[in-house]
Amino acid sequence: MDMLWLFALLPLGLAGAAFSGFGDDDDNTHDDASEEHSGQRLTGTSGPDLLTGGDGNDTIMGGGGNDRGVSELDSIIDGVTSLDDMTGALHDAGVFGLDGGAGDDSLNGGTGGDALIGGAGNDTLAGNVGDDLLADDSGQDTLLGGSGDDGLIALDNMAGAADLLDGGAGDDLMLGDDGDTMTGGDGEDGFGIVWSPGDAPVTITDFTRDDMIEVVVDGFDPAQDSFLMDSLEGGVGLYVNEALVGTLEGTTLDDLHSSDSIFLTDSATGDQYGAEAATKAPDTPDETAPEEEVTDPADLIGQHLTGTSGPDLLTGGDGNDTIMGGGGNDRGVSELDSIIDGVTSLDDMTGALHDAGVFGLDGGAGDDSLNGGTGGDALIGGAGNDTLAGNVGDDLLADDSGQDTLLGGSGDDWLIALDTVAGAADLLDGGAGDDLLFGDDGDTMTGGDGEDGFGIVWAPGDAPVTITDFTHHDMIEVMVDGFDPAQDSFLMGSLEGGGVGLYVNDALVGTLEGTTLDELHDSDAIFLTDSATGYQYGVADLAQTANGADASLAARSPDTAGHVILGTNGTDALEAGNAGDTLSGFAGPDTLTGGAGDDSLSGGNGFDLLTGNAGDDTLSGEMGNDTLSGGDGHDSLSGGSGDDVLAGEAGNDTLVGWDGDDVLVGGEGNDALDGSHGADTLSGGEGDDTLLGGGEADSLSGDDGNDRLSGGDGADMLSGGTGDDTLFGNAGNDRIASDRYDQWNSRWLASQWQLDQAIKDDDVFGLRGGEGNDRLDGGTGDDALMGEAGNDTLAGNVGNDLLFDNLGENTLLGGSGNDTLVSTDNEDGQPDLLDGGRGSDFLMGDDGDTMTGGDDGRQDTFQILWEPGDTPVTITDFAGRDRVVILYENFDHDAGSFWMERSGESDVTLMIDGEPAATLSNVDLDALDGTTAILVKNSWHRAIPPSLSPDVLRGEYIVGHEAWDQLSSRSMRGDTLVGLGGDDALTSRAGSDLLLGGTGEDTLTGNDGDDTLEGAWGNDVLDGGDGDDLLLGGDGFDTLLGGAGNDNLSGNGWSDSLDGGAGDDTLYGKSGDDTLTDSEGRNLLVGNWGDDTLSALDDVSGAPDTLIGGDDRDVMIGDDGDVMSSGSRLNGVAVHDGADDLFIVDWNEGDAPVEIQLFSWSDGSGYAEQDEIRISVPNFDPAQDSFQMDSIEGGVGLFVNDALVARLAGCTLDTLRDCNTIVVADETSGNSYGIEIAA
Repeated sequence: MDMLWLFALLPLGLAGAAFSGFGDDDDNTHDDASEEHSGQRLTGTSGPDLLTGGDGNDTIMGGGGNDRGVSELDSIIDGVTSLDDMTGALHDAGVFGLDGGAGDDSLNGGTGGDALIGGAGNDTLAGNVGDDLLADDSGQDTLLGGSGDDGLIALDNMAGAADLLDGGAGDDLMLGDDGDTMTGGDGEDGFGIVWSPGDAPVTITDFTRDDMIEVVVDGFDPAQDSFLMDSLEGGVGLYVNEALVGTLEGTTLDDLHSSDSIFLTDSATGDQYGAEAATKAPDTPDETAPEEEVTDPADLIGQHLTGTSGPDLLTGGDGNDTIMGGGGNDRGVSELDSIIDGVTSLDDMTGALHDAGVFGLDGGAGDDSLNGGTGGDALIGGAGNDTLAGNVGDDLLADDSGQDTLLGGSGDDWLIALDTVAGAADLLDGGAGDDLLFGDDGDTMTGGDGEDGFGIVWAPGDAPVTITDFTHHDMIEVMVDGFDPAQDSFLMGSLEGGGVGLYVNDALVGTLEGTTLDELHDSDAIFLTDSATGYQYGVADLAQTANGADASLAARSPDTAGHVILGTNGTDALEAGNAGDTLSGFAGPDTLTGGAGDDSLSGGNGFDLLTGNAGDDTLSGEMGNDTLSGGDGHDSLSGGSGDDVLAGEAGNDTLVGWDGDDVLVGGEGNDALDGSHGADTLSGGEGDDTLLGGGEADSLSGDDGNDRLSGGDGADMLSGGTGDDTLFGNAGNDRIASDRYDQWNSRWLASQWQLDQAIKDDDVFGLRGGEGNDRLDGGTGDDALMGEAGNDTLAGNVGNDLLFDNLGENTLLGGSGNDTLVSTDNEDGQPDLLDGGRGSDFLMGDDGDTMTGGDDGRQDTFQILWEPGDTPVTITDFAGRDRVVILYENFDHDAGSFWMERSGESDVTLMIDGEPAATLSNVDLDALDGTTAILVKNSWHRAIPPSLSPDVLRGEYIVGHEAWDQLSSRSMRGDTLVGLGGDDALTSRAGSDLLLGGTGEDTLTGNDGDDTLEGAWGNDVLDGGDGDDLLLGGDGFDTLLGGAGNDNLSGNGWSDSLDGGAGDDTLYGKSGDDTLTDSEGRNLLVGNWGDDTLSALDDVSGAPDTLIGGDDRDVMIGDDGDVMSSGSRLNGVAVHDGADDLFIVDWNEGDAPVEIQLFSWSDGSGYAEQDEIRISVPNFDPAQDSFQMDSIEGGVGLFVNDALVARLAGCTLDTLRDCNTIVVADETSGNSYGIEIAA
């Protein structure tokens, strides 16, 4: 590692704009806008940030990007001239990003290559991951480089402020003074000690032979001054004139005796001197001086200097020298300042200097030959006619006088031959690789293989530069000082004898050999830069302007704010910088391109192309058929007159088409689109968009997001797309053309529907909802609305509208007018609501839909698409004037059955082959006798009305036989079915029916109504169905199912199974070992005689039940407020059944307590010792949970974790004191635990 002349190029590291400069990353700026002194915490983004702390004690987090900001380094490096590798560090850090300001600050650089400045105060700077630059000039500071090749600088403005520098992992460079402590960490590190007489020594804790030390002093005369090293306790000391300058801990003088990595630099002269052992007199010649030592500048004799395989400094002197760099990255004295005087656009030089490691081979005066070797070298020719050969590697070759030859060789090289004296034509050859060549005044440049860049620095009177091998992959920049596009020109034209010439105001600036004007006609790789303003301009075709065409202009704004670029009446190409510019194209087909700022672009007259790019831009096409693209940011686009195309792209954009038939596309973000005049096409794109069609026939598509579409006047087409959209048709008949009906429903051909009469071939849908839960509003015209996927609401409003939806659970509202509503689902189980509103409407539904025609006295037609297994359709307002048609494709006209039956006081069910197809609510039952307004229709258009028997509207009495019977009533009123003998199946329908099973194992089903079912003899199954039913089991092992309603179930003899079902039920087991179950409602379960099991675990809380066991051993299972009793009371006196009962309480935290009534003898006192109480609790842990009993009012309470779980009525604590049959059970493990008496 070499650190020579680390600061010499610092001004160049802070130079201005890039060579080609088309685009730059945005910087995020955070600063303290006030002068407050309170501390702050600033956090950067994942991009490049500028964070400035202010005067308080701040904490600054850089985030993930390369953070940049305000440079305060000038005051830090005053008087220091020799640490010029700082250029590379500045390049990596992109100048400064985290500025602490005054106060004791904490700065964290993040994961990028950051630059941190502490400012006044005792600061802590942490670079963390990346190649970072850390600098602080006051206070007792701590600089922590972290991982990466870091630069740490702590040169204080005042004495006595000792700093701590720790480079961390990587090859680091540290610069300290006056008592500082420096630790390099892993890697090959460089330590710089800036020393003045009186300073305290600097301590280096981990110096090794792989590291390097440079001591910088102001004035050193080797004839009288000394630079020595000597042993110290625990290390080695460095001395200047016997003053201790630095302490190297953990090493010995023997380790460093032959080291060439410790040297002193005189900042006044730049001369360098190696360190001598203390045993050697200061004036004795150093026989072991390193190869890097500078030769005598006064030597005028030609030399042949050869470097080593490591990094060398080779300076030729004034003679004709031959210098061979060897294999390392060779560095040396920079003379570039004189080369770049007056040139303002080559600031990417910073990066090249960093890559090349600054300069290694310096020819000096004379005709020199410099060879770079295999590394990345930097060669300076100096005065004379020099030859510089970079050979292998990414090299930098520079020469500012004489007729020089610069040969880049392989690698991505920089060749600079900008002469200070006119008439010295140079030869530049980049060789293989992507090279950058700068020439002037008669130079010849050859790029070689690769994509190359050519820079021509031109002034009036210069000879033209020749480029021998320019291709369309290369780039040319012509740099002039002052260019006014209003009066100056930059043109290209064909040359006699071949090639293309570049002209500035008719002066030949450059010659491009081997190419033609046709090949370059549309090239954007040739441009001119005004070095005074930074503006850039493209080249125009000389032949075009010579033929009298309007002049064209290509221009680019610099990256400073507020510039205005005005085009011409020709074909202009204008480009904004990155700080917010105004571009105006005027007449002609122009191309206007915004930069990273908030730009304003105006196309003028002509077919223009406007691109906003980043920033919140304003684009106006004005006259002509224009194309506008907003790019990133919240943009405003205005089409103007003509048929324009507007694309908002990313951001929340506003697009207005104005005159003409425009196309508007919102793109990403929540956009607002207004077609205005003309037949426009609007597409919202992603986001929640608002679309307004305007006055003519427009096409609107919301696309993704929850969009709002309004068609405006005219016959519009609206499509919501995905998301929950709202569509308004407004005025006009809103439709699109389609000749495909079969897409509506695959279960029935549309040509067989009555839709044939309601819809014509060209009348399909104008408003489409798309996916999502949409609302479509038809407006005042005759509209067609299609909901598509999602649960949609379609409102036709005024007019004769067509509403269609076949996906989701939808609501179709016809409004006023004779409307057609169709909602036939492609999937089962999605019932829809259809309401025709006022007018004679046609409604088609299926599978559970509810249809209302509208109570306005007009005839409505209800069409039902049905197949076996469908949920019945409900028609809420059928009247005698209306018609019902059931479309059943496979209905057998001859063998099939179709009838009506009563299903309530005023409801009728239409039955097809024994299955309900539709329910007519609130109808006049007598008016339906003999009706022909209700039909079933098959696919052959054969239709029949429902059949009616004399008993359909009255009650039936049906008696079976002694053998097996299957009896079913069709009456809509109260029926009586008697099975007599045999295993019978009795089924009633609507009405309050009586079903008697008789002997045999019978099955009785009550269905609707308040029915009475009696099984009589045999093992019967009784199902009450809906209604408040009475079920009597009789003899045998019976199963009683109450169903919905408040039912009364009685098992009578033998062991029966009773299930109350929904409702508030009463269950009596009677004799036998019965099972009583009820999980819904407030129920009464009574076991009576036998060993019964009573369970009342509710599905929902808040419905307490009552469980009474009766005689014998019963099991009662309750929860959440239930009352459980082991016996009964006769004439107010408790009577125990004498058996041992089991009470199970299913308890969860928050449940109401259960009441358990225990009786042992007639006075109600005492405790039946045989009874068992089990409290079932989830996750009971005896180590931390408690189960106790205590006296409460009216009895004894059982507590889990102090929560009352059960109340034992009629007992005292004394009677239960020795009880061992009251336990708590953990539901998870099944373990049981006894109860304790509360203290």
